[in-house]
Amino acid sequence: MNQDINQEINQELEKIKNLEGKARYQYIWDYYKLHIIAILIASFLLGSFINHRFINPPPVSILTVAWMASFEFNETLQSISVGLSEPLVEYPGRQLVDVQSYFLTGLDPQFDMAMQQRFMAMVMVREIDLVIGAIDENLMGMEPAGNLRDIRPYLREAGINLEEHQLLYAEDPDGITVFYGINLEGSPFFKQLEIQMEGRFLGIMITSAREDNIINALRVIWDLP
Repeated sequence: MNQDINQEINQELEKIKNLEGKARYQYIWDYYKLHIIAILIASFLLGSFINHRFINPPPVSILTVAWMASFEFNETLQSISVGLSEPLVEYPGRQLVDVQSYFLTGLDPQFDMAMQQRFMAMVMVREIDLVIGAIDENLMGMEPAGNLRDIRPYLREAGINLEEHQLLYAEDPDGITVFYGINLEGSPFFKQLEIQMEGRFLGIMITSAREDNIINALRVIWDLP
């Protein structure tokens, strides 16, 4: 069988060899165009994979901030991302601080439900680190005290000294008082970006696994070296 295949290939090559000029190219296209198209598509897909995976991979998030305080344009969220990324990332272009809006509009139930599902999925895979929410409002139907960490140990580690009135606290389901957030109204970082932070707070998601980056981000937000 292999001999028959080899003989057929040799005959086909000899036929192509005996053709000249346009006749040769026309013959190849007429009989092998599907093969050529398949090879081109496979080459493009392989090249795209290599480029995406090894040459120009997308930036990796070293910290993810969920914005839930209000509607904001993408330009505002991007300015926060850039402002946090510049002092925090070790490899610019390869890493970033990702700031994503999870604000519920209250106007489109289907959109809001999809946003809630997306948020919960990100929480489950430990991809949400910090949340910025509105004071006195819950987070996607979750109580802050039961889903955000006590922020005081992180403030101490970051060297940030705040007055108690700047901290937000509530009782968790076990009746334990949790200082779950800080009032961002006095943040030098947001003042520099000219973003109004009155009535907004920052908290640490209980599922986060990037504690060092959180501490460094707190230092940036409060303009500490």
